Amino acid sequence: MTYAATPPGAWQGYAVVPQPGMAPVQRHSSHLKIIGLLALTVVLVIGVVVGVSAWLTPAQTSIVCPPDCGSPPSVRPVSARPRFIGPGGAYSFEYLPSQGALTATSDGTGVTETADGQVKGTVRIFGADAQGRTAQQLARSVVNQAYPDARLAYAIPDAFVGYELGYGEVDDVQVQSSNGGYARDRLVIMVAVKNGVALVGEATGEYHAFTQDDTNHGSGVGLLVAMDLLDPLINTCSWRGDPPR
Repeated sequence: MTYAATPPGAWQGYAVVPQPGMAPVQRHSSHLKIIGLLALTVVLVIGVVVGVSAWLTPAQTSIVCPPDCGSPPSVRPVSARPRFIGPGGAYSFEYLPSQGALTATSDGTGVTETADGQVKGTVRIFGADAQGRTAQQLARSVVNQAYPDARLAYAIPDAFVGYELGYGEVDDVQVQSSNGGYARDRLVIMVAVKNGVALVGEATGEYHAFTQDDTNHGSGVGLLVAMDLLDPLINTCSWRGDPPR
């Protein structure tokens, strides 16, 4: 049998007709593309979280006190303490009534609180005509009259009496004891002037140097009666026309 030679270039191979179910050619994303998409997703998520956090965080206002010290409450809080009213209603303040080891007396211009229990000392709050004097001049006048030998320990910065900026100081006082010796006392005085009327708060008692064994909160003043009595009462002072607080 004789076979004819296939002409050059005429052979086309075998043709296969595509059949249903044959697997398509698989295409794969590059590693760089996947990493890029992941990084973009992380950046978007972080951006959303930071934006929501900034939107929900309230704006902080920078307060410089003084002069921007805010304002007192607009209504008078409920209090069980009685209130002393000065002559003509020119001023008023709360005080503690006599009970237990505490005795309260009044001379018509103010109230004197005398403590004779575990905490000993005297607190006095009163009003007076300023007669054109500054708060510092009035404080020095009271100290020189009642405690001529007092020595200034330090001035109280930004001393407020009834939300009114005034003057305050802490003094050392040497008091002679019954045995002929001397004891170290402390004097705290705070004064503010408004509408020509001065309100004065003072506290005296034995100096107490705080140590780590004290249960009370430490204070540079070193005067327990000032912390327990003068501090909560001095801020209740008000002058005629002041808003309730």
